[in-house]
Amino acid sequence: MAKKSKMYRLSTLLNMSTVAIDTYNKFAYRSENKKLNIASVAVSTVSSIVDFYLAIKSPRKLTKIVTLASAGISVTRNVLYLINQRRNRNA
Repeated sequence: MAKKSKMYRLSTLLNMSTVAIDTYNKFAYRSENKKLNIASVAVSTVSSIVDFYLAIKSPRKLTKIVTLASAGISVTRNVLYLINQRRNRNA
């Protein structure tokens, strides 16, 4: 088995943390705790960036393309969520 890098382990930890935060928020607060929502968005964005960094180092072009698309979608969704949260707070 190949040895996994520290960045790969960090990526896995961040992805699991995002799922854990979202699950806890859904069952404990019915997804209404805004601090947990923002924490989830932040962890998810950092996770996407780390995943993209790892994919850039990959020799496979398909991995790079899929990860670029996934990171773009994730970061865009997170930014739009934060913009909507700001609008709702100001309204």
